[in-house]
Amino acid sequence: MYTVVYGVNISTQMAPKPTAPTKTEETTPKNGDTRIVNGKQQSYLLGFGWVDYMGENEVIYCEGMYENGNKVGVMD
Repeated sequence: MYTVVYGVNISTQMAPKPTAPTKTEETTPKNGDTRIVNGKQQSYLLGFGWVDYMGENEVIYCEGMYENGNKVGVMD
């Protein structure tokens, strides 16, 4: 059975259903996501955005960085 409106067969005028939804908006990156831009690696840090990779972390220990035991500044 066909429905005819003004002499046009509606069953032949229906648009096909899409097989997969199209992704039009860019997703928000998650904390820890990485990407490469212009040959440089970047990581996404919440609150900071995309940060360039600067190599391994480094700890420098200095014996003389402590004061003589006296409090410095206001410590309430």
